[in-house]
Amino acid sequence: MTFKKLSLNSIKFSHPGSFVVLTSNVQTDSFTLSVQDTGIGMSPEDLNKLFVPKKLSRMGTQNESGSGIGLVITKAEMMNGTISVKSEEGKGSTFSVTFPLHLKPEL
Repeated sequence: MTFKKLSLNSIKFSHPGSFVVLTSNVQTDSFTLSVQDTGIGMSPEDLNKLFVPKKLSRMGTQNESGSGIGLVITKAEMMNGTISVKSEEGKGSTFSVTFPLHLKPEL
């Protein structure tokens, strides 16, 4: 998973004059990288399909399209991390990736 991909998608699905904000937050035991945009957002139905292959067919604001597999192949869990998304149709989306600062040893 690349943070770059989330950033590029935020730009792709945002209208001219809108904004994309990249933030990081370090806490005692984890750090979070977030991408927030004021783009086209997603409906609750689309959010349910977000990590399922080939279920979304939305076009970007400049009629760009993609393969639809970007988030499907994302595996933050392999690094003990999590991915979350908040979105409202017509208002934008925020994608966050959180990773632990210290990995727990396997027993």
